[in-house]
Amino acid sequence: MVRAQQLVLLALGAGACTSPSPPPPVTEAPTAAASAAPVRLPLASAAPPAPAVPEAAAVASPPVLDVAAVLFPDAATTPPSAARCAAGPDRLRCLFSARYEADPAALRLALDLHDATGSVAGVQVEQDMDGGFRGKLHLVPELPIGKHRRHLAWVAVAGADFDAFFAALAPLARAPVRYRVRPLAFRFFRSVGRTTPSAYADGWAVSYNVSGSLHGSAEAVRDTLFHEVFHLNDADHGDWSPRALGGGHDGARRDVLRVPARQR
Repeated sequence: MVRAQQLVLLALGAGACTSPSPPPPVTEAPTAAASAAPVRLPLASAAPPAPAVPEAAAVASPPVLDVAAVLFPDAATTPPSAARCAAGPDRLRCLFSARYEADPAALRLALDLHDATGSVAGVQVEQDMDGGFRGKLHLVPELPIGKHRRHLAWVAVAGADFDAFFAALAPLARAPVRYRVRPLAFRFFRSVGRTTPSAYADGWAVSYNVSGSLHGSAEAVRDTLFHEVFHLNDADHGDWSPRALGGGHDGARRDVLRVPARQR
């Protein structure tokens, strides 16, 4: 298992990462700084649906996400139209339609992302976050529609790139690569009057700031998401990187990932 993880790190040139940020409660969530790891893969030329990933490249029996819980995490983010989505074969499409009813193009992207990867693009709940040196941050749910739709498209392209990379990596590994990149819950938000944090991750969910300073291009979004997904996998392997790198863990993370201090 460790050898497979080392292969992932060496092949990516990503080196080490710290353990993921603690889960943010509805109020006073812990600091979760986002920074993009310099993963340099060619951007996917087409939007999803993404190609299927060989079994060896995926986590065995990945869970099915609770679509309703990601799309509508609390009463404040649930539109009245969601009440019409009763149980049945069309419930999933109905839930997405209720969430994205204001933007049919974004709806198509969200459905394609789910069909291709099982990931769900929903919203984060409103909350105050202790941003450490950044001070108090106020986060509000912000759906990736309209002028923010590009972020949903960039997330989808990043997912296609991850699939392609791990599909190419799998034949080189001596055992199935236990590294999960799907399905993920994407919780979109906006930091009021601020551009941080760009993203933070916990529990196979990535919270994504549509006003994040790191989210200026498809490539930057892909790098940020890979960084956050590494945190999730590191935690899933019992905080592997601190154990593997020992006392030099923090310094190695900064050196290998080349994260500027202003972005941490």
